[in-house]
Amino acid sequence: MILAAMSKLEQALLIDPRKHEALWCLGNAHMAHGLLTPDYNEARNYFVRAADFYQQAVDEVPTNEKYSRSLESIDQIHKQRVAQQSAGARSSTSHAKGTKKGWKFDLIFDIFGWVVLGIGIGAWIGFSRAQVHPSPRY
Repeated sequence: MILAAMSKLEQALLIDPRKHEALWCLGNAHMAHGLLTPDYNEARNYFVRAADFYQQAVDEVPTNEKYSRSLESIDQIHKQRVAQQSAGARSSTSHAKGTKKGWKFDLIFDIFGWVVLGIGIGAWIGFSRAQVHPSPRY
């Protein structure tokens, strides 16, 4: 769907290359595609394209804060992905050494989540049964 949206936005820019809304939306589409791409080297290309489209939108309407914030955020997202990439490399080496602390922590949160869900469903059923429904009057 993102690729289809990108195609339509590019067609809109063929009609009016200075359409700032289309530039900003195309930047969003490239950013989203980059976030959904697991390979960082491939994702980086989408982030670069997103920054280019955000910059063009800012150039068209410099007073639009949304466009400026988007341009600033793409840099932060890029830095986060670099940090995640390096943390993932460290994490995979620690898992290879046989650390079991991570899965225990995840198991505790999974069990806690199921317990909270069960309590919520039980409370919902209890409240729905406790409500008095007026009988219809004829």
